[in-house]
Amino acid sequence: MRTSANIRRWSSNCRLSSMLILYMPLLCSFYAYCEARDTLKQGEWISDNGETLVSAGGRFEFGFFSPTGSSGNKRYVGIWYHEWDNRTVVWVANRDSPIINANGVFNLTEDGELMVLDTTGKVYWSTNIGSSCPCNRTVTLTNSGNLVYEDYGVLNNILWESFNTSTGSDTSTDTLLPGMDQNMYLYLTSWKGSDDPGKGSFSLGKYRSSNKIYKGGNIYCDRFSSDQMDAKLGNLSRDFTARVVMGFSGKLEYWRWDVKGMNWSLIMAEPGNKCAVYNYCGNYGVCNPDNNLVCKCLPGFKPNAPEKWHSGDFSNGCARNSMSCGENDMFFPVHAMSWDDKDSNLKRVPVKDESACKTECLKSCDCRSYSYDNDTNNNCYIVTQDLLDLQEYAEGSNSFSVQSISVRVAISDIGF
Repeated sequence: MRTSANIRRWSSNCRLSSMLILYMPLLCSFYAYCEARDTLKQGEWISDNGETLVSAGGRFEFGFFSPTGSSGNKRYVGIWYHEWDNRTVVWVANRDSPIINANGVFNLTEDGELMVLDTTGKVYWSTNIGSSCPCNRTVTLTNSGNLVYEDYGVLNNILWESFNTSTGSDTSTDTLLPGMDQNMYLYLTSWKGSDDPGKGSFSLGKYRSSNKIYKGGNIYCDRFSSDQMDAKLGNLSRDFTARVVMGFSGKLEYWRWDVKGMNWSLIMAEPGNKCAVYNYCGNYGVCNPDNNLVCKCLPGFKPNAPEKWHSGDFSNGCARNSMSCGENDMFFPVHAMSWDDKDSNLKRVPVKDESACKTECLKSCDCRSYSYDNDTNNNCYIVTQDLLDLQEYAEGSNSFSVQSISVRVAISDIGF
């Protein structure tokens, strides 16, 4: 970290720098260093007085900003588009620690640390790489939008980068740009709102190699309603006019720059419908986006909270009409269905036919449903947990997840 002597010396230099601002228009007519630069060296900084870094190709800009629509007294350090739309911010350093009013500095200190601080020396953000080194460090804004911090005196010299998703300490914010690794550590976190870049409720992360949206740490959307989103995420590295944003409303948005219209066009967003939201209809509630009422309870079940259900809040799901359990229970087959079996206690039992699977389930009141698969060695799957995230598909659907399940109910509950 910086010593108090270094901070005092930097503060003194800042005052001198502020005086020089008055003479910059005259000096810039004689000196080349007034041209846009993309790199800072050790001991250099940019102040919150309009100074910025601009990538060599002119695509991105780095500096201090206030979000569009905010009062302007909260200042952040970030990256935005320079040549297209300077209102579109793609990365923020001190997203949860704004500097109040314009007295901030982004500094690559003489002892080799990268930080955001104010004129009193208070630190709002730092890479925490380590200081007091005999090194030759620089920080450069590349034309891909990546802020790269490196040491030219060290093998494998990149110390930190805003694109970093390879170590588990992801530094990205809410935006996926072309060139960013989409590996198992990819993690995007939404803003709190359109004028607040602080960490919001929604995030995009990887689970078993597939993209999922989370809300407060819980799965919010684990199946995209369109396979095109996954395809576009895979092709993002080849499309520098595109970006993907984890929006503060819970939508994962794919945007592309329209060169003719000179604006951003929303190509698609996920979840694309209500049924793409994880367990939208609650336990034992069936979701179908093509129905007038998207949620319904399975036969033999009723809404847990009828007043909420009829007002359009299905989150409490459905409950059995009867909690009794007996050998004379019947099974109601539900076809063209998919459900969440990742966290259910599934017991796989090899049987000779479906009748034997049914008998196996009736042996225990813990068995609430069963699924018989005669395509894989006549396996019988005993389900002992509530059914979650039930999705109903049209007959003949070719969805890979479509399958049939038989739900245990009391005969009296369905009128037989």
